Amino acid sequence: MLASKLQRELGVLKSPIFMSKEAGLSARIFARVLNSALYDADCSQKARELLAAGDVHGAIGEWRRLAELGSGGARCVLAYLYLRGAPSIPIDVEEARRLCLSALASEPGYANYLLGCISRMDTETSIKVKYLLASYKAGFVPAGTMMAGIMMASAKEPGTRRKKAETMLRRAIDAGHVPALILLSSFYRAGRLGLVKQALSILLFPVSQITYVLAVRYRIFSVSSFTYVNEPTRRLFADKFYDR
Repeated sequence: MLASKLQRELGVLKSPIFMSKEAGLSARIFARVLNSALYDADCSQKARELLAAGDVHGAIGEWRRLAELGSGGARCVLAYLYLRGAPSIPIDVEEARRLCLSALASEPGYANYLLGCISRMDTETSIKVKYLLASYKAGFVPAGTMMAGIMMASAKEPGTRRKKAETMLRRAIDAGHVPALILLSSFYRAGRLGLVKQALSILLFPVSQITYVLAVRYRIFSVSSFTYVNEPTRRLFADKFYDR
């Protein structure tokens, strides 16, 4: 029974490994330049190549150039960097918000997602849900994962909300979003969705961790690997680049 459940959970997960030039580029960047995924909305191959060469400032300069030319994707990348902090870019939430608002017309999924992340810092729940819902409706899969996490964490008792959150996570997994698998396995492990699924997490949780590492290594710029991380001690770029 557990084996069949595990197969259903993993059967919809798309393999993160592709034998391609982009996979090799990503492998050179992971843990050497970037510590976690940075979704770049496919806005600049040149910026990816600069990062692979270790030229972080050059890549940031390229995103700035594209943002000034009107690229919504580049503006969202810079907004994310202002949220997380980067070499030569101190954390500036208001600048991140400004960039997101300027990118809404061309990148509604990514921009609304980041605005939802910014709103999570505030106390007004309805605002963050509004942005995340707009992002989700625009087809930005990480928004569904985040909304499911909010629902699951705030649900005070088992019932329809938790089942709805589980369904949303399953849909995100089906769409290839690897962090959704980690989140679902964490909820299983906590016993929030029953004893059978708690037992399933013994197998599912380590698999989800390994899958994520592989996804970030070979698809570091993909939306399937991307999720907002609000941990000030966990730097986005490798430490050596902050001293330059």
